[in-house]
Amino acid sequence: MPIINNNPQDPVVIVCPRGRSGAQNTYDYPKSKEVPEKKLYILKGGIAGWPYPELLKKK
Repeated sequence: MPIINNNPQDPVVIVCPRGRSGAQNTYDYPKSKEVPEKKLYILKGGIAGWPYPELLKKK
């Protein structure tokens, strides 16, 4: 986690399909590696809840 810890001002936003248990598990990993919790955020609702669909990359 050196890249994350070397940038103390940069937040880490965790994005998953719906922002639930997968996001929480992902959140817990960097936290266990001593990344400060104040840097970690979960995108509420995940990609499914993203309010700007026009900004998503289409396949």
